[in-house]
Amino acid sequence: MHPISEWPHSHPLGLSRLSLLSKSFSNVSSQASSSQVQTQKANSRKRMHHQWLLLRSLP
Repeated sequence: MHPISEWPHSHPLGLSRLSLLSKSFSNVSSQASSSQVQTQKANSRKRMHHQWLLLRSLP
C-alpha cells in the first residue's frame, strides 16, 4: 500500500477515473432527482391504491 500522499503520483489513472466518476454521478443525480420525485409520487399513488384494495378485501 502506498501512503495517501503518493496516490496522485502512483495512480494517475485511478485518480482521474475517480474524478470522472464523481462528475458523472453528480450529473446523473441532479437529473435523476426530478424524475425520482415523479416516480415517488407514482409509487405512493400505487401504494395508496394497493392499501385501499387490501382494506376493501377485508371482511
